[in-house]
Amino acid sequence: MRCTRYILLLILLFVLGVYVFAQPIIIFIAKKQLRGIFIKSEVSIRRCRLALANELSLLDIGIKRDKIYDFKVKEARIFFDPVSLLRRKINKFYLGNTSVSINLNTQNISDFSQYLNLKPGVFLTKSVELVNLDLNLSAKEITFKGAATIEFSPVNQTINYLDLKIDSLDALGLRLIDASLEASKKKEGKLNIERIQYDKVKIEKIKGRTRFEDKTLSIDSLFAKVFDGEIQGDLSLTIDKDAEYLCHLKFLNLDLADFVDDFNLKERFRVSGRLVGDLTFKGRGAGVKADILSSDFSVVEPGGTLVIKDDSFLKDLAKKSDQSLDIIVESFKDYHYNTGMMKLYLDKGNLVFDIALEGERGKRNLNITLHDFKLGKEGGR
Repeated sequence: MRCTRYILLLILLFVLGVYVFAQPIIIFIAKKQLRGIFIKSEVSIRRCRLALANELSLLDIGIKRDKIYDFKVKEARIFFDPVSLLRRKINKFYLGNTSVSINLNTQNISDFSQYLNLKPGVFLTKSVELVNLDLNLSAKEITFKGAATIEFSPVNQTINYLDLKIDSLDALGLRLIDASLEASKKKEGKLNIERIQYDKVKIEKIKGRTRFEDKTLSIDSLFAKVFDGEIQGDLSLTIDKDAEYLCHLKFLNLDLADFVDDFNLKERFRVSGRLVGDLTFKGRGAGVKADILSSDFSVVEPGGTLVIKDDSFLKDLAKKSDQSLDIIVESFKDYHYNTGMMKLYLDKGNLVFDIALEGERGKRNLNITLHDFKLGKEGGR
């Protein structure tokens, strides 16, 4: 009986010894790996915790390099089992309560890769869950402040759940303020954005219903306010490297005066009236350029007035119509239209407006081109 007790005591002491001495070894290995990934960084790990033979936790992780980046992780967990390890697979990787600060100053966000030494991992991770991730990013072309909780599968390259909150985002001239997006495969989520602004163009009070289907984020019942009117529609976004999107929008009661003002065209035109219409476009990547598939706009009764103040534009109209400049100037002097149609399309990167108006003084046709589709810049003729 005493022999059995001694054996059990020895086993207990052995297990306790392994547990005690394994912790500093695990921390040493983890710090070495992190220093290998984050080049020339200071790495600290306060302690680790083993839960039987299927879970490893690292607590209070710090990764810092000068004033370039500072990562603080409250807890990182790895879930595994003996069979998965033999197959070089990790069941789940969990990161909880993480703060990330990146300051690249005048460098592009792509330049951040020079501070990393990323190599293909030995183990394949089935599932990744990031909970309460705070991100503060500053680079040449983008600044971002927000938080996220996300669960995704690196194997299937799909997102199962996303809860994203953006305090502010400035990128490629686009500014986004106070946004939230919650989407899941299991239930319907929602989108709310207080304001998106590009130069003077503002889209406000954006709302929609969201859901994930495989690699596609769908936003239905989309609603927003723009140019003193409304937008309704739907959007689908394929979440991959190129981020392809397709959008169908219906515009209601747009104020043409606001449109001309926000596109910096008021020195060339003065216009009143309202539009309704439909627009379908698709695109790829983060730029503002897209392929317009179809567009169809019409004037809301009782119409409005149009005055062209740009002399060079009037001269071009006279040349194209083979009429004298005096006749063209007179024809667009406080011209009132009752009905009208407008189509827009992209031509070699230029945004083109084809406009046909009709009033008591006859018909007027206009062609307006915004070169390079750069909002806030005056277009060409």
